[in-house]
Amino acid sequence: MNILIVEDTPMMGKAIEEVLIAQGHQVSWVLGASSLEPLVFIQPDKSESSLDLSSFDLAFCDGQLLGNFSGPQITEVLSAAGICTVGISTEMELNQSMTEKGACAGFNKGLFFLGLFGKAIEPRAVLSQPHTVQGLEASLKALAQNSALRKAADQVIMKYLND
Repeated sequence: MNILIVEDTPMMGKAIEEVLIAQGHQVSWVLGASSLEPLVFIQPDKSESSLDLSSFDLAFCDGQLLGNFSGPQITEVLSAAGICTVGISTEMELNQSMTEKGACAGFNKGLFFLGLFGKAIEPRAVLSQPHTVQGLEASLKALAQNSALRKAADQVIMKYLND
């Protein structure tokens, strides 16, 4: 699968990218957008570029981003382009707003990463059954009780702390 990550925090963007690549996915990670029409993304090196949205199967989008536009605004554009989008913000109001703008689900970013790392969130399942994804929240909270899994997930994030 070709997955777009829209995340402005480098340690989270790199950690999500690493996990998805390890699972065999192609990944493009951007920090935000400088324009919605046409959609121009801000790359990790702060350069700007357009991406062919038709090449993406799935997107994970944070709520607060680098640039002029928020996660809900970008989610609306991605959803209109037919990309199944999942909101991943630490602020539940932003996840709700992204859902209202077309996201198939919204998760607390920490729980999302733990679920992705622990394979409770499978990108292919998100794509094939997008409306059942939100029901994973209870199982993600249960997964968070696994201290060994939490520690291993935290180690992936922490190795990018100083980037």
